[in-house]
Amino acid sequence: MKNTKPAGILRRLVLTAAAIGMAGLLSGCQLLPLIGPGASFDASGYVQSGLDCLYKAQYDAYCAITDSTEEEAAQAYEEGMETESQTFELYFELTLSDTDRQKVIDAYKKVYQQADYTVEKAAVKKEEASTQYLVEVRVRPLLIFDDILTEYNAFVDEMSGRYSQEDVDAMGEEEYAAYLSQYAQKIASLMESHADTVTYGEEQSVTVHVQPDSDGIYEIPEEDLQAVDALIIQY
Repeated sequence: MKNTKPAGILRRLVLTAAAIGMAGLLSGCQLLPLIGPGASFDASGYVQSGLDCLYKAQYDAYCAITDSTEEEAAQAYEEGMETESQTFELYFELTLSDTDRQKVIDAYKKVYQQADYTVEKAAVKKEEASTQYLVEVRVRPLLIFDDILTEYNAFVDEMSGRYSQEDVDAMGEEEYAAYLSQYAQKIASLMESHADTVTYGEEQSVTVHVQPDSDGIYEIPEEDLQAVDALIIQY
């Protein structure tokens, strides 16, 4: 049966997505590895530039540190935003059209400009065969979905008044897609309108490891990027 409230109450977490889907989706947040560190290696700078690339589309420092092109950096950023739109689909139980997906991506891009993270100086952990760098990242989570909750719930009530369950059940495929599109567009619009005044949650920290792989190339483990990503926006 179709549901007139695709996301239920906004605060509701889609547990199956959190337990199963989110980890896979967040793997879209990837950074290029570094060829082994030299005398001036700056692990904190690498982490800072990587986060700035992934969340704020600031590429210059990242390209300089990793010797990558702006096109490669931009691809990492766009893939991360595409991944976030998939998380949005899971969270709100929607299937986005190409047009709505772009609206959602544009909304995330605006919200992520307000991401608040502080990268601390790296601690060095020397081992027999290699050197590992431990970088604390302190994050104040974006509470954008708390910020839009009242307006979103008012919209849900409005839609429930306009469409009965019988109306929704009687919809054809295209009509139902258009109906769901109203939810996606409304949420994206609310996100954009609140982006510049977004509030923040209590600061939390994650330790990011910059460490060599089997070929001696330094990189940030995917699970560390996922841990930071999970804090940036609070769902």
